[in-house]
Amino acid sequence: MSLIRVTAPTAEPVTLDEAKQHLRVLGNDDDAYIIRLITAARHVVETNTARALITQTWDWKFGSFPCDGLNVPLAPLVSVTSISYVDIAGATVVWPAAQYAVLDAGAVTATGRIVPAYGESWPSVRGLPNDIIVLFVAGYGDAATVPDEIRWAMLLIIGELYERREDALAGAVINTVPISAEYLLRPYRSVSF
Repeated sequence: MSLIRVTAPTAEPVTLDEAKQHLRVLGNDDDAYIIRLITAARHVVETNTARALITQTWDWKFGSFPCDGLNVPLAPLVSVTSISYVDIAGATVVWPAAQYAVLDAGAVTATGRIVPAYGESWPSVRGLPNDIIVLFVAGYGDAATVPDEIRWAMLLIIGELYERREDALAGAVINTVPISAEYLLRPYRSVSF
């Protein structure tokens, strides 16, 4: 299975000004660095929650249809653009949208699911890796629609990365903040497969 981003997010859920306010940074000397930290924090959150924060398009490639349906690997699912596959004769076919159903598209708490429509079945495929391609759109929309808990978790991650620029800290006792990024993200972790 492979998951390839087709279109990247057009913005970040946290702005430079929001990050600087959280970090209590007044000058502009670290702006480029903080912008990179915002992107890194988004990647950490997206990876650890199996979610797309800002709307993005993805190609999901795999080799066979499961009997019980496809759980789309990123939430929240906005829509399925197309499903194509290589049939047993070796021809690439676009599966008509009327022959499958997309469940929970637009539900911000659920992982989207694809099943054959009523009275339909999965098409017969050759079964080699990457023979099936699902093109889908996932994400909350723009920055304003990303849940606050996710944005706060990003700010905590940005703060940690900004403050501690090394992998290890010698000679210091570190206590974890009770309301940490992990706790904020826990309800948003998606079980996608």
